[in-house]
Amino acid sequence: MANGGHMMKPFVVKEIDNPDGSVYQKTEPQEVGQPVTKETSQAISKIMAEEISSGGGQNAQIDGYQFCGKTGTAQRLNKEGTGYAEGQYIGSFVGFGPLEDPQYVVLIVVDNPNGVYYGAQVAAPVFKEIMTEIVRIKGI
Repeated sequence: MANGGHMMKPFVVKEIDNPDGSVYQKTEPQEVGQPVTKETSQAISKIMAEEISSGGGQNAQIDGYQFCGKTGTAQRLNKEGTGYAEGQYIGSFVGFGPLEDPQYVVLIVVDNPNGVYYGAQVAAPVFKEIMTEIVRIKGI
């Protein structure tokens, strides 16, 4: 959603530098499709911004900025893979922004948290901390 609906091939390392600072190898972004239109992407992004500003993701809200996000809560599978494990959960939050010019995407996954387990309570605040630092460091 953050890039207009384009699906990109994921990569971990952007570039490898030589000891002298010159670039030895650089990975270029590679589009592999566009599963949703730009218009659909923009509409969903606005809904995700509302999730933070007035929905379940309010713990991710950073004053003065409009970010997009979605909370998640799921039960963990049991060891046999035949059902759910009693009392075991995964809380998550994925967000990106700023809405007007998305530059950063952050996914927080909290596996089997103690006590409260909803993504809105355990993962959204971590997103807020990380994104607040990104905003500060990058001067957004």
